[in-house]
Amino acid sequence: MATGNIQSQCTSCNKYIKAAFECKGCSKLFCLKHLTEHNQQLQNELDQIEDQRNEIQQIISEQNINPEKCLLFQEINQWEINSIEIIKKTANEARQALLKHINSTPKQNLSLNQITNEIKHLRETEDFNELNLTDLKLKLNQLESQLHQPVNVILRQDSTLIKKLSLTSRNIKWAQNGITVAGGNQTGSRLNQLDAPLSIEIDSKQTIYIVDQVNNRLVQWKKNAINGELVAGGSSELYYPRNLVIDEKNDCFIISDFEHKRIVRYSRRINSKPETIISDIKCWGLAMDKNGYLYVSDHTRHEVRRWKIGETSGTLVAGGNGKGNGLHQFDEPRYIFVDENESVYVADRNNHRVMKWTKNAREGVVVAGGHNEGSSRKHLCRPNGVFVDNQDTIYIADAGNNRIVRWWKDSSEGEVIIDGNGQDQYANQLSNPIDLAFDSENNLYVLDYNNARVQKFNKIEI
Repeated sequence: MATGNIQSQCTSCNKYIKAAFECKGCSKLFCLKHLTEHNQQLQNELDQIEDQRNEIQQIISEQNINPEKCLLFQEINQWEINSIEIIKKTANEARQALLKHINSTPKQNLSLNQITNEIKHLRETEDFNELNLTDLKLKLNQLESQLHQPVNVILRQDSTLIKKLSLTSRNIKWAQNGITVAGGNQTGSRLNQLDAPLSIEIDSKQTIYIVDQVNNRLVQWKKNAINGELVAGGSSELYYPRNLVIDEKNDCFIISDFEHKRIVRYSRRINSKPETIISDIKCWGLAMDKNGYLYVSDHTRHEVRRWKIGETSGTLVAGGNGKGNGLHQFDEPRYIFVDENESVYVADRNNHRVMKWTKNAREGVVVAGGHNEGSSRKHLCRPNGVFVDNQDTIYIADAGNNRIVRWWKDSSEGEVIIDGNGQDQYANQLSNPIDLAFDSENNLYVLDYNNARVQKFNKIEI
């Protein structure tokens, strides 16, 4: 524990003594009396450490016997209770609305009275045949069907009723060698090529939708396909499109038609024509919230607005205070993401940061980067595509650093999950990754801008 030393000063009492003792742990000198006290303090700390260890062992033993005591189990149970209450409340509201509709609709009674009178007339006259009876049966069947399913009432199920619950493991990693699943055949306009692609979306069938900027088109690549298929544009309909949203509820694509200064909507049916839904806007990023509102980043006005389809002017939700680096400003906002709470995450490109604006906020919070341009773990360089999972973990296409990074909630620095390993076109490299997306199995797709390809990085859970 300690060694002897001649003519030294005790750290505790400051007396000079012939025989001082040095603690090997802290390198301080003590007289014999205070060395004993110091050793006792160390003994007490060791006792506290052992007590903490025993407490942890007790928690582990209790969780092995009764796993429900884990805090995450309690959170899941509370989520179940809250969700059931929401479902019950919504179901009751629907019942009340249906009762109100039934009570305010006298048509069924009128129809039944007419049928009753027809039956009475036939019995009184005794003049009827098979045609009369068939007609009565048909009217009764129609009336009975309307009672169970009113013709002017539709029961619609909405997947946004409750928040989806899932567990995200911090041990999820991705293979560092990507697989080319779209493009990768040099820059060009053939259906196996891309030219300066800017945005991707992945559906449940792992079909990849790509905004192919210079070719003025939207293409889809089905799983394992060798070539893409034209979905929209490919002519003067689009002019340097930037971004895409798939509106599954209304079965349409919404595309930022950048150089035409508009946002257009295409039906997902083949050979549909574009419908302009927002005009006079140079939109870069698009996102849609759970209520079907469209969010648009205008990188020339340095703002993000929320639009309800059909509105003539949107609602400002972020920025709008001119170009700058203040918490109420942007400098060319690009890609955006909207979470379940209607918070907006914005890739503030020239400020080298990602900002979060909560609903109705007057200024944002820096949640990634914000330390000027750089390549360390606390820096970003010209960030673009942004994705946020249900644990508020932020995934960013750190384009200027040729890498994909992950920032845990409230973290002061990021974690590199795909390292570009230098700017080139090999399987373990990226060159200006511009956008990213995940499929239902958490495989990661990266739009590799300069290499005109989409790279798939398979999930690995350690």
